Amino acid sequence: MKLYRGFNKLIESKHLDNPFLVTPRTPIHTNYEVHCLADRWFEMNLGIKARSECIFCTPDIHTALRFSEGYEHGCVAEITPEGNYQIVFSENVIDFNEYPEILEEDPSKVQDWLSNQDYLSVKDVKDIPEGFMGEIMLYCASFGVKVIHSY
Repeated sequence: MKLYRGFNKLIESKHLDNPFLVTPRTPIHTNYEVHCLADRWFEMNLGIKARSECIFCTPDIHTALRFSEGYEHGCVAEITPEGNYQIVFSENVIDFNEYPEILEEDPSKVQDWLSNQDYLSVKDVKDIPEGFMGEIMLYCASFGVKVIHSY
């Protein structure tokens, strides 16, 4: 299975270090309190701060294209994890940010909601179910980048 990521600028490198291991991600589309509660849940249950330290990607190239649209120099790249890595996903969640009414209405319920989504952690991209098209949170120190579309 291939993984894709939309970028807001053209990526020239064929290898990138995960910048979120040095400076954790600041949420753009998620309420900060929800972001922090989710990070705590992922750390307690899967051992990583998935919302802050992971590279978000998807096996759905159309979703990746959507995340790069609107940027003058955006691009979509195929992402290849390098070294040891961990993949976090839920077959019940296509995109965490598609649930704002649930997650932002009462932030205290975020962790209960996450507990009911059957999130999994796998160590190989081959362990993602065939046909899965949702959000993948890739925890790795570095990853390969192959630009396949640019604007």
